[in-house]
Amino acid sequence: MSARKRDARPNAEQFIFISSICYHGVLEQRGAEFMPRFLPFDETHPALSVNYYGGGKAQAEHRCRMYVRRYGKPVVAFRPAWIVPTDQEDILEPRPAPDHPALLDYVACTDLVDAIARALDYSPPDGFDRFLAHAPDQRSSTPTLELLDTHFRGVPADREKLASHGGFAAFVDCTHAHDALGWQPRLRRPTA
Repeated sequence: MSARKRDARPNAEQFIFISSICYHGVLEQRGAEFMPRFLPFDETHPALSVNYYGGGKAQAEHRCRMYVRRYGKPVVAFRPAWIVPTDQEDILEPRPAPDHPALLDYVACTDLVDAIARALDYSPPDGFDRFLAHAPDQRSSTPTLELLDTHFRGVPADREKLASHGGFAAFVDCTHAHDALGWQPRLRRPTA
């Protein structure tokens, strides 16, 4: 293959990469090195993953950045939480939290599709951007501050933010997607 052919610019004007919240590696394994560095965490949280899935997502996002640098075309990566299938969105019910640290993360499939659609018209300032995609709350019947005090002692936390959404705020902060894309997830845990 000639050098000219290898260096040809791709025809796509942009692409969207579906990464995962597992990029961050938070709670991937037991141990202090996998505890979140701050809560709620956002896109700036470091990648802690050592397994193939989360590590693969981190490597793929690195390749997305290389693509932007090489071809000058924009890339957006989404890091969704557990995706609630459309046929389960109407029956999502809070359940008791497990007796171990857990993010209790979720995002509705329809909300993720809405975020992706919004990103089609988004131009990242430096060519690459990444967004966590998560509901504003967590999916257990245990208040977030209670979970924080039980399982995340010593982790720096914005208690005021974690007390929002009726006391069930998510451990994940999606402010960046709200500010940059105008994204507002619609699916929330049912209230009692």
